[in-house]
Amino acid sequence: MTIQEHIKNYILSNLVEEDERKIGVELECIFYDRDMKRIPVNPCDRFSATDFLEALEKTEIINKIGVSTSLEPGGQIEWGSTPFVGLHDIHAQLESYMDTLFDIAAQHELFLADYAIDPLFSPDDIELIDLKKYQLMRDRYEKIGGRGPWMMRCSSSVQVNIDLTSESDAEEMAFIADCITPIVSLLFSNSPFLSGRTSGKDNLRYGIWNETDPSRTGSLLNHGINTRQNLLDKVCRFIPTAPAIFIIDKNNNFDNYDGTLGEWLESLKASGQLDRKDILTVLHQIFTHVRFKNVIEVRGMDRPPRGFEMAPVAFWTGILMAQESRDAILDIVQNWTDEDRISLEKTVEKIDIYQLGPNGKTIEEWLYALCDIALMGLRGRAEKFNWENEDQYLNPYLDHIKSNGIITLSTQNDFRKSGLSVREFLIERQANA
Repeated sequence: MTIQEHIKNYILSNLVEEDERKIGVELECIFYDRDMKRIPVNPCDRFSATDFLEALEKTEIINKIGVSTSLEPGGQIEWGSTPFVGLHDIHAQLESYMDTLFDIAAQHELFLADYAIDPLFSPDDIELIDLKKYQLMRDRYEKIGGRGPWMMRCSSSVQVNIDLTSESDAEEMAFIADCITPIVSLLFSNSPFLSGRTSGKDNLRYGIWNETDPSRTGSLLNHGINTRQNLLDKVCRFIPTAPAIFIIDKNNNFDNYDGTLGEWLESLKASGQLDRKDILTVLHQIFTHVRFKNVIEVRGMDRPPRGFEMAPVAFWTGILMAQESRDAILDIVQNWTDEDRISLEKTVEKIDIYQLGPNGKTIEEWLYALCDIALMGLRGRAEKFNWENEDQYLNPYLDHIKSNGIITLSTQNDFRKSGLSVREFLIERQANA
């Protein structure tokens, strides 16, 4: 069996029936202390992210089956939900988690900076977690340049994981998500500030991730994967070509490796030591906006403001998990040329919904068209499963966008009207939360 076949077998190792398909959510949070400083990640004389995580892990909500918590490189606290078939269960668990999170934060006079990019601090201001895995990642990004330090220490996001039912199912979802992620990145853009100033019209987090490491980030299209036909085979050929950031030995120790991910897997295979966890180690080192583990993971959204965390989850559920909406999207995107898609990726680097996208339609027209299809998919799910429509998690966000515009820009407008510094604006916003 080739390395590519080993990877493909892992990705397809958890296939489920359509009605049993589950969704999981990962959410990252950045916290400040009462002095408007990022909480430190490592243990010290201040309450740290490490202390925060330890406190969380003692609570009931974290000890539920399927829930995970961890720290990102700059001390961002990440929560992973239990996978559920329906969004109502995810929402209930999310709200319980956020209540627990805020209870701990209040005890230590902390507050949530609910943006996708740290509004005040640059990577140089933020310590790195004391884990070799992330030290090796830092070392690679220092060598190649780019914006990896911003990704590691200053970004936060929401990610959606969806079970697979078949190879063709995986290929359809990945192709659709890869095509429309540039537009979706604008819809959920929430990065109004950078290092204590406004970020202007930059679609900031999207750009930072694209420029982190071209060998493993960006769209699947950027890596030559431009159709849904044989998409998974192409993905499995691409993955081994990426340079290794780290490897894990049989004692679970991280180490450097001077070669590609494929070369490492080949060496394990030759020695008879290759196993499933090695494949997962490799898959975790691919950071495209759409990627595979033994689920599909959609990653192109900013962390929304508090209260809107479920909006991108509902959007992707409506798009990808109802056949009627999926067919409608496929009818659209399969007619986009590679040139259309490359141009779209460039266009959305700036937040301007009146720019033209594919087929001569404006980005605004595409936003509303995609949202209408997502809402159609959610209605279909409500009818199929006989539950309350999950559009309640998307519609309030869309209403806000229609009234105020893209959140990155509307927040900047509110800031300019306030006459405050960014620091003062954040304090006032927190006081009024």
